[in-house]
Amino acid sequence: MSVTRVPAIPAPTDTNLREVTRALKGVVEVREGLIGDPLDKGVTFRDLVDGKIAEATVVARGGGSGSIGISPAPGLGSGGGGGAAPEPDLTPPPQPAGLTASAGLAVVILSWNQWSYGNHAYTEIWRSSTNVIGNAVFIGSSDSQFYSDAVGQTGVSFYYWVRFRSQADVAGPYNATLGVSATTGKIGNVDLGPLIVEAANLANGAVTSGKVDSRGLDIKAADGSVVFGPNGFIGNSAYLVVDGNNVNLSALAAAQLVPNLNFVGAFSSAPTQGQLGNKWLQNAVYRNTTDGYLYVLTGSPLGWVLYLEDGVSFVLTVESTNGTTFRVGQNTSTLLKGRLFKNGAEVTDVTPAGWFRWRRVSAIPQAAPNDDATWNASYQTGYKQVSISVDSVYARATFFCDIISS
Repeated sequence: MSVTRVPAIPAPTDTNLREVTRALKGVVEVREGLIGDPLDKGVTFRDLVDGKIAEATVVARGGGSGSIGISPAPGLGSGGGGGAAPEPDLTPPPQPAGLTASAGLAVVILSWNQWSYGNHAYTEIWRSSTNVIGNAVFIGSSDSQFYSDAVGQTGVSFYYWVRFRSQADVAGPYNATLGVSATTGKIGNVDLGPLIVEAANLANGAVTSGKVDSRGLDIKAADGSVVFGPNGFIGNSAYLVVDGNNVNLSALAAAQLVPNLNFVGAFSSAPTQGQLGNKWLQNAVYRNTTDGYLYVLTGSPLGWVLYLEDGVSFVLTVESTNGTTFRVGQNTSTLLKGRLFKNGAEVTDVTPAGWFRWRRVSAIPQAAPNDDATWNASYQTGYKQVSISVDSVYARATFFCDIISS
Protein backbone atom coordinates (compact mmCIF):
# COMPACT_ATOMS: atom_id res chain seq x y z
CA MET A 1 0.00 0.00 0.00
CA SER A 2 1.61 3.27 -1.05
CA VAL A 3 0.89 6.58 0.68
CA THR A 4 1.17 9.88 -1.18
CA ARG A 5 3.30 12.45 0.61
CA VAL A 6 1.46 15.78 0.67
CA PRO A 7 3.79 18.73 1.36
CA ALA A 8 3.03 20.83 4.43
CA ILE A 9 1.95 24.38 3.70
CA PRO A 10 4.29 26.85 5.44
CA ALA A 11 2.99 29.98 7.10
CA PRO A 12 3.02 32.75 4.44
CA THR A 13 5.58 35.54 4.80
CA ASP A 14 6.79 38.31 2.52
CA THR A 15 9.67 36.15 1.27
CA ASN A 16 8.22 32.63 0.84
CA LEU A 17 5.13 33.16 -1.34
CA ARG A 18 6.65 31.03 -4.12
CA GLU A 19 7.13 28.07 -1.72
CA VAL A 20 3.60 28.50 -0.28
CA THR A 21 2.12 28.54 -3.81
CA ARG A 22 4.01 25.37 -4.79
CA ALA A 23 2.86 23.59 -1.62
CA LEU A 24 -0.78 24.61 -2.25
CA LYS A 25 -0.52 23.43 -5.86
CA GLY A 26 0.84 20.05 -4.72
CA VAL A 27 -2.01 19.57 -2.19
CA VAL A 28 -4.69 20.53 -4.76
CA GLU A 29 -3.25 18.20 -7.44
CA VAL A 30 -3.18 15.24 -4.99
CA ARG A 31 -6.76 15.87 -3.78
CA GLU A 32 -7.96 16.28 -7.38
CA GLY A 33 -6.35 12.96 -8.30
CA LEU A 34 -3.99 14.52 -10.86
CA ILE A 35 -0.85 13.11 -9.19
CA GLY A 36 -0.03 10.63 -6.45
CA ASP A 37 -1.96 7.55 -5.32
CA PRO A 38 -5.62 7.58 -6.50
CA LEU A 39 -6.66 6.47 -2.99
CA ASP A 40 -5.65 9.92 -1.73
CA LYS A 41 -8.10 11.74 -4.04
CA GLY A 42 -10.73 13.82 -2.25
CA VAL A 43 -14.36 12.52 -2.07
CA THR A 44 -17.37 14.84 -2.62
CA PHE A 45 -21.02 14.45 -1.65
CA ARG A 46 -21.76 13.88 -5.34
CA ASP A 47 -19.30 10.96 -5.37
CA LEU A 48 -21.22 9.39 -2.45
CA VAL A 49 -24.55 9.86 -4.20
CA ASP A 50 -23.28 8.57 -7.57
CA GLY A 51 -21.79 5.53 -5.85
CA LYS A 52 -25.13 4.80 -4.17
CA ILE A 53 -23.47 5.06 -0.78
CA ALA A 54 -25.56 7.96 0.51
CA GLU A 55 -28.58 10.10 -0.32
CA ALA A 56 -28.28 13.88 -0.27
CA THR A 57 -31.01 16.49 0.13
CA VAL A 58 -30.40 20.17 -0.48
CA VAL A 59 -31.92 21.81 2.60
CA ALA A 60 -31.27 25.41 1.64
CA ARG A 61 -29.64 27.09 -1.33
CA GLY A 62 -29.15 30.71 -2.21
CA GLY A 63 -26.69 33.52 -2.17
CA GLY A 64 -23.90 31.23 -3.31
CA SER A 65 -24.18 28.87 -0.30
CA GLY A 66 -26.47 26.26 1.13
CA SER A 67 -26.73 23.19 3.35
CA ILE A 68 -27.11 19.48 2.53
CA GLY A 69 -28.76 16.67 4.47
CA ILE A 70 -26.96 13.30 4.15
CA SER A 71 -28.41 9.85 4.95
CA PRO A 72 -27.25 6.30 4.09
CA ALA A 73 -28.51 4.88 0.82
CA PRO A 74 -31.36 2.36 1.15
CA GLY A 75 -30.05 -1.09 2.04
CA LEU A 76 -26.68 0.01 3.41
CA GLY A 77 -25.97 -1.72 6.72
CA SER A 78 -29.19 -3.79 6.58
CA GLY A 79 -28.28 -6.53 4.11
CA GLY A 80 -30.01 -4.78 1.23
CA GLY A 81 -27.16 -4.71 -1.28
CA GLY A 82 -24.64 -2.54 0.54
CA GLY A 83 -23.21 -3.59 3.85
CA ALA A 84 -21.04 -1.87 6.41
CA ALA A 85 -17.34 -1.39 5.73
CA PRO A 86 -15.29 -4.37 6.91
CA GLU A 87 -13.49 -4.01 10.22
CA PRO A 88 -9.72 -3.45 9.86
CA ASP A 89 -7.48 -6.41 10.63
CA LEU A 90 -5.82 -5.43 13.91
CA THR A 91 -3.87 -8.65 14.25
CA PRO A 92 -0.22 -7.84 15.09
CA PRO A 93 2.24 -8.83 12.35
CA PRO A 94 4.53 -11.81 13.05
CA GLN A 95 8.12 -11.53 14.27
CA PRO A 96 10.65 -10.97 11.44
CA ALA A 97 13.28 -13.65 10.94
CA GLY A 98 16.67 -13.97 9.24
CA LEU A 99 18.00 -10.43 9.87
CA THR A 100 21.60 -10.05 8.65
CA ALA A 101 23.90 -7.01 8.47
CA SER A 102 26.77 -6.73 5.96
CA ALA A 103 29.19 -3.82 6.44
CA GLY A 104 30.99 -1.88 3.71
CA LEU A 105 33.51 0.92 3.95
CA ALA A 106 30.90 3.50 5.03
CA VAL A 107 27.54 1.72 4.61
CA VAL A 108 25.64 -1.19 6.21
CA ILE A 109 23.32 -3.40 4.11
CA LEU A 110 20.48 -5.13 6.00
CA SER A 111 18.34 -8.04 4.77
CA TRP A 112 15.64 -10.26 6.30
CA ASN A 113 13.25 -13.06 5.31
CA GLN A 114 10.07 -12.43 3.28
CA TRP A 115 6.97 -11.75 5.43
CA SER A 116 4.13 -14.29 5.35
CA TYR A 117 1.04 -12.29 6.37
CA GLY A 118 -1.42 -10.65 4.01
CA ASN A 119 -1.81 -7.00 5.03
CA HIS A 120 1.87 -6.05 5.22
CA ALA A 121 2.61 -2.32 4.84
CA TYR A 122 6.36 -1.90 5.42
CA THR A 123 9.30 -2.85 7.65
CA GLU A 124 10.70 -0.48 10.26
CA ILE A 125 14.48 -0.31 10.83
CA TRP A 126 15.87 0.63 14.26
CA ARG A 127 19.52 1.31 15.23
CA SER A 128 21.61 1.86 18.35
CA SER A 129 25.31 2.21 19.17
CA THR A 130 24.76 -0.20 22.08
CA ASN A 131 23.13 -3.64 22.16
CA VAL A 132 20.15 -2.36 24.15
CA ILE A 133 16.84 -2.32 22.31
CA GLY A 134 15.52 0.42 24.60
CA ASN A 135 18.19 2.78 23.23
CA ALA A 136 17.38 2.08 19.57
CA VAL A 137 16.03 4.88 17.37
CA PHE A 138 13.95 4.61 14.20
CA ILE A 139 16.12 5.37 11.14
CA GLY A 140 13.89 4.44 8.19
CA SER A 141 11.48 2.00 6.57
CA SER A 142 11.51 -0.38 3.61
CA ASP A 143 8.81 -1.97 1.47
CA SER A 144 11.25 -4.70 0.36
CA GLN A 145 13.53 -7.18 2.18
CA PHE A 146 16.54 -4.86 2.11
CA TYR A 147 17.70 -1.55 3.57
CA SER A 148 20.91 0.44 3.04
CA ASP A 149 22.11 2.53 5.99
CA ALA A 150 24.50 5.19 4.64
CA VAL A 151 26.59 5.61 7.81
CA GLY A 152 29.10 7.86 6.01
CA GLN A 153 32.19 6.93 8.03
CA THR A 154 34.47 3.95 8.64
CA GLY A 155 35.33 2.17 11.87
CA VAL A 156 31.96 2.61 13.60
CA SER A 157 29.74 -0.17 14.99
CA PHE A 158 25.96 -0.27 15.25
CA TYR A 159 23.26 -2.74 16.34
CA TYR A 160 20.08 -3.18 14.28
CA TRP A 161 16.52 -4.41 14.83
CA VAL A 162 13.53 -4.64 12.45
CA ARG A 163 9.79 -5.10 12.90
CA PHE A 164 6.81 -5.35 10.55
CA ARG A 165 3.92 -2.86 10.45
CA SER A 166 0.53 -3.79 8.94
CA GLN A 167 -1.77 -1.75 6.71
CA ALA A 168 -3.92 -1.14 9.82
CA ASP A 169 -0.88 0.64 11.34
CA VAL A 170 -0.29 -2.14 13.87
CA ALA A 171 3.35 -2.86 14.73
CA GLY A 172 4.58 -6.37 15.39
CA PRO A 173 7.41 -7.53 17.67
CA TYR A 174 11.07 -6.84 16.95
CA ASN A 175 13.09 -9.62 15.33
CA ALA A 176 14.92 -10.30 18.63
CA THR A 177 15.86 -8.76 21.98
CA LEU A 178 19.55 -8.57 21.03
CA GLY A 179 20.49 -6.64 17.92
CA VAL A 180 22.48 -7.70 14.87
CA SER A 181 25.79 -5.82 14.75
CA ALA A 182 27.97 -4.50 11.92
CA THR A 183 31.17 -2.44 11.80
CA THR A 184 31.97 -0.21 8.82
CA GLY A 185 35.37 -0.35 7.16
CA LYS A 186 34.84 -3.89 5.92
CA ILE A 187 34.18 -5.56 2.59
CA GLY A 188 31.78 -8.48 2.85
CA ASN A 189 32.25 -8.44 6.67
CA VAL A 190 36.00 -9.05 6.20
CA ASP A 191 38.09 -6.56 8.20
CA LEU A 192 40.63 -4.70 6.06
CA GLY A 193 42.94 -4.17 9.03
CA PRO A 194 45.01 -7.35 8.59
CA LEU A 195 45.55 -6.47 4.93
CA ILE A 196 47.24 -3.13 5.67
CA VAL A 197 50.95 -3.20 4.85
CA GLU A 198 52.70 -2.62 8.15
CA ALA A 199 55.51 -4.32 10.06
CA ALA A 200 53.20 -6.70 11.95
CA ASN A 201 51.69 -7.98 8.72
CA LEU A 202 54.91 -8.57 6.74
CA ALA A 203 56.07 -12.16 6.40
CA ASN A 204 59.32 -13.05 8.12
CA GLY A 205 62.28 -12.43 5.83
CA ALA A 206 60.20 -10.51 3.27
CA VAL A 207 62.23 -7.35 3.87
CA THR A 208 65.99 -7.73 4.28
CA SER A 209 68.58 -5.34 5.62
CA GLY A 210 69.72 -4.63 2.06
CA LYS A 211 66.27 -3.22 1.28
CA VAL A 212 65.64 -1.24 4.47
CA ASP A 213 68.03 0.91 6.46
CA SER A 214 67.71 1.77 10.14
CA ARG A 215 65.36 4.67 9.39
CA GLY A 216 62.96 3.02 6.91
CA LEU A 217 62.65 2.30 3.22
CA ASP A 218 64.85 3.90 0.54
CA ILE A 219 63.87 3.77 -3.13
CA LYS A 220 66.87 4.52 -5.33
CA ALA A 221 67.48 5.07 -9.03
CA ALA A 222 69.91 2.95 -11.05
CA ASP A 223 72.73 5.42 -10.35
CA GLY A 224 72.18 5.12 -6.61
CA SER A 225 70.47 8.49 -6.12
CA VAL A 226 67.50 8.57 -3.73
CA VAL A 227 64.10 8.86 -5.38
CA PHE A 228 61.90 8.40 -2.27
CA GLY A 229 63.63 8.63 1.10
CA PRO A 230 62.57 7.02 4.42
CA ASN A 231 61.28 10.40 5.62
CA GLY A 232 58.73 10.49 2.80
CA PHE A 233 60.50 13.25 0.86
CA ILE A 234 61.35 13.04 -2.84
CA GLY A 235 64.96 13.41 -3.85
CA ASN A 236 65.86 16.73 -5.46
CA SER A 237 67.36 15.02 -8.51
CA ALA A 238 64.49 12.59 -9.15
CA TYR A 239 62.69 13.18 -12.44
CA LEU A 240 60.45 11.59 -15.07
CA VAL A 241 61.02 11.74 -18.84
CA VAL A 242 57.88 12.92 -20.70
CA ASP A 243 58.10 13.22 -24.50
CA GLY A 244 61.88 13.72 -24.19
CA ASN A 245 61.53 16.39 -21.47
CA ASN A 246 62.78 15.90 -17.88
CA VAL A 247 60.02 16.61 -15.32
CA ASN A 248 61.40 17.10 -11.79
CA LEU A 249 59.36 15.09 -9.25
CA SER A 250 60.10 17.35 -6.29
CA ALA A 251 58.72 20.33 -8.23
CA LEU A 252 55.55 18.39 -8.95
CA ALA A 253 55.16 17.35 -5.32
CA ALA A 254 55.52 20.94 -4.18
CA ALA A 255 52.54 21.90 -6.34
CA GLN A 256 50.35 19.43 -4.34
CA LEU A 257 47.30 18.94 -6.58
CA VAL A 258 48.89 18.43 -9.99
CA PRO A 259 46.49 17.52 -12.79
CA ASN A 260 47.43 14.63 -15.04
CA LEU A 261 48.61 16.92 -17.85
CA ASN A 262 49.81 15.57 -21.19
CA PHE A 263 51.90 17.93 -23.33
CA VAL A 264 51.02 17.36 -27.01
CA GLY A 265 53.33 19.88 -28.71
CA ALA A 266 53.60 23.44 -30.01
CA PHE A 267 51.18 24.85 -32.61
CA SER A 268 50.53 28.24 -34.15
CA SER A 269 46.79 27.77 -33.53
CA ALA A 270 44.65 25.42 -31.46
CA PRO A 271 45.06 21.82 -32.75
CA THR A 272 41.91 19.92 -33.71
CA GLN A 273 40.78 16.45 -32.72
CA GLY A 274 41.73 15.25 -36.18
CA GLN A 275 45.28 16.54 -35.72
CA LEU A 276 45.78 15.01 -32.25
CA GLY A 277 44.02 11.68 -32.78
CA ASN A 278 44.31 9.54 -29.63
CA LYS A 279 45.98 12.46 -27.79
CA TRP A 280 42.65 14.35 -27.82
CA LEU A 281 42.02 13.71 -24.10
CA GLN A 282 41.03 15.56 -20.95
CA ASN A 283 43.92 17.79 -19.64
CA ALA A 284 45.98 17.65 -22.86
CA VAL A 285 48.23 20.77 -23.04
CA TYR A 286 49.79 22.55 -26.02
CA ARG A 287 51.92 25.70 -26.37
CA ASN A 288 50.74 28.39 -28.74
CA THR A 289 53.76 29.68 -30.69
CA THR A 290 51.92 32.87 -31.65
CA ASP A 291 51.08 34.24 -28.18
CA GLY A 292 53.45 32.05 -26.13
CA TYR A 293 50.73 30.80 -23.74
CA LEU A 294 49.83 27.25 -22.72
CA TYR A 295 46.29 25.93 -23.29
CA VAL A 296 44.61 22.92 -21.63
CA LEU A 297 41.89 20.70 -23.14
CA THR A 298 39.06 20.44 -20.61
CA GLY A 299 35.31 20.79 -20.06
CA SER A 300 32.34 18.98 -21.61
CA PRO A 301 32.46 18.98 -24.57
CA LEU A 302 36.25 19.23 -24.62
CA GLY A 303 37.65 22.63 -25.59
CA TRP A 304 40.87 24.62 -25.26
CA VAL A 305 41.14 26.89 -22.19
CA LEU A 306 44.02 29.20 -21.26
CA TYR A 307 46.15 27.46 -18.62
CA LEU A 308 47.07 30.02 -15.95
CA GLU A 309 50.67 29.53 -14.95
CA ASP A 310 50.89 32.50 -12.59
CA GLY A 311 49.13 31.83 -9.30
CA VAL A 312 46.65 29.08 -8.40
CA SER A 313 42.94 29.29 -9.19
CA PHE A 314 40.44 26.62 -8.09
CA VAL A 315 36.86 26.35 -9.40
CA LEU A 316 34.29 23.86 -7.99
CA THR A 317 31.12 23.05 -9.94
CA VAL A 318 28.13 20.78 -9.13
CA GLU A 319 26.36 18.90 -11.92
CA SER A 320 23.03 17.02 -11.77
CA THR A 321 22.44 14.01 -14.01
CA ASN A 322 18.62 14.28 -13.89
CA GLY A 323 17.56 17.91 -13.56
CA THR A 324 16.81 19.90 -10.42
CA THR A 325 13.04 19.52 -9.90
CA PHE A 326 11.09 16.57 -8.42
CA ARG A 327 7.31 16.37 -8.68
CA VAL A 328 5.19 15.13 -5.76
CA GLY A 329 4.40 11.43 -6.09
CA GLN A 330 7.17 10.63 -8.58
CA ASN A 331 9.84 8.05 -7.78
CA THR A 332 12.71 10.18 -9.12
CA SER A 333 16.41 10.46 -8.26
CA THR A 334 19.50 12.24 -9.55
CA LEU A 335 23.25 12.10 -9.05
CA LEU A 336 24.99 15.30 -7.91
CA LYS A 337 28.65 15.35 -8.99
CA GLY A 338 31.32 17.69 -7.68
CA ARG A 339 33.98 18.68 -10.25
CA LEU A 340 37.16 20.53 -9.19
CA PHE A 341 39.32 22.53 -11.61
CA LYS A 342 42.79 23.96 -10.97
CA ASN A 343 43.97 26.68 -13.31
CA GLY A 344 41.39 25.51 -15.85
CA ALA A 345 42.41 21.82 -15.75
CA GLU A 346 40.16 19.27 -14.05
CA VAL A 347 41.73 17.66 -10.96
CA THR A 348 38.67 15.82 -9.59
CA ASP A 349 40.21 12.36 -10.03
CA VAL A 350 43.46 13.26 -8.25
CA THR A 351 41.75 15.10 -5.38
CA PRO A 352 41.22 13.01 -2.19
CA ALA A 353 37.56 12.13 -1.64
CA GLY A 354 37.98 13.27 1.95
CA TRP A 355 38.25 16.88 0.72
CA PHE A 356 34.64 16.91 -0.54
CA ARG A 357 31.92 17.94 1.94
CA TRP A 358 28.19 18.08 1.06
CA ARG A 359 25.58 20.18 2.84
CA ARG A 360 21.77 20.35 2.53
CA VAL A 361 19.65 23.37 3.49
CA SER A 362 15.91 22.64 3.47
CA ALA A 363 13.34 25.40 3.00
CA ILE A 364 11.10 23.63 5.56
CA PRO A 365 13.04 22.18 8.55
CA GLN A 366 12.28 18.57 9.50
CA ALA A 367 12.65 16.57 12.70
CA ALA A 368 15.38 13.95 13.17
CA PRO A 369 16.36 11.65 11.56
CA ASN A 370 15.24 13.53 8.41
CA ASP A 371 16.75 16.87 9.51
CA ASP A 372 19.56 18.66 7.68
CA ALA A 373 22.08 18.09 10.51
CA THR A 374 21.70 14.29 10.27
CA TRP A 375 21.97 14.37 6.46
CA ASN A 376 25.02 16.65 6.56
CA ALA A 377 26.77 14.39 9.07
CA SER A 378 26.35 11.42 6.69
CA TYR A 379 28.07 13.24 3.81
CA GLN A 380 30.62 15.32 5.72
CA THR A 381 33.56 13.67 3.96
CA GLY A 382 34.42 10.95 1.48
CA TYR A 383 31.92 11.55 -1.34
CA LYS A 384 32.74 13.16 -4.68
CA GLN A 385 29.14 12.54 -5.73
CA VAL A 386 25.86 11.87 -3.88
CA SER A 387 22.57 10.29 -4.93
CA ILE A 388 19.50 12.45 -4.24
CA SER A 389 15.99 10.95 -4.29
CA VAL A 390 12.50 12.30 -3.57
CA ASP A 391 12.97 11.17 0.05
CA SER A 392 15.97 13.54 0.35
CA VAL A 393 13.89 16.63 -0.56
CA TYR A 394 10.95 17.96 1.44
CA ALA A 395 9.21 20.72 -0.57
CA ARG A 396 12.51 22.40 -1.49
CA ALA A 397 16.18 21.92 -0.58
CA THR A 398 19.49 23.44 -1.68
CA PHE A 399 22.62 21.28 -1.84
CA PHE A 400 26.16 22.65 -1.44
CA CYS A 401 29.56 21.06 -2.08
CA ASP A 402 32.65 22.41 -0.30
CA ILE A 403 36.34 21.57 -0.62
CA ILE A 404 37.90 21.14 2.82
CA SER A 405 41.65 20.39 2.72
CA SER A 406 43.80 19.60 5.69
